[in-house]
Amino acid sequence: MPESAKPRVAVIGLGSMGFGMATSLRRAGFEVTGCDVSADSVARFVADGGKGAEDAGGSRQGADIVVSVVVNAAQTETILFGANGVAETLATGRGVHLVRDHGP
Repeated sequence: MPESAKPRVAVIGLGSMGFGMATSLRRAGFEVTGCDVSADSVARFVADGGKGAEDAGGSRQGADIVVSVVVNAAQTETILFGANGVAETLATGRGVHLVRDHGP
């Protein structure tokens, strides 16, 4: 598959699992935007060559796939249905993939 045909990915949650996922996707040639409640985590991802967003709304702009890697159901609910929630703005036919990050 040509790189230009690869989907654009937003990874929300750059903790222990999310950072690794986002970095692996980026190194595989995907365009990846990372988002986290910690500005330091986003800065670390950007320094590693990724794109950063301040919030879930910003991270999903132009994304074909959204991967949520957060700790609990409350965070997942906020990402999906809170202010600028992914569920109401994600294009028809696009997916949200949820992964629970249990931390280190």
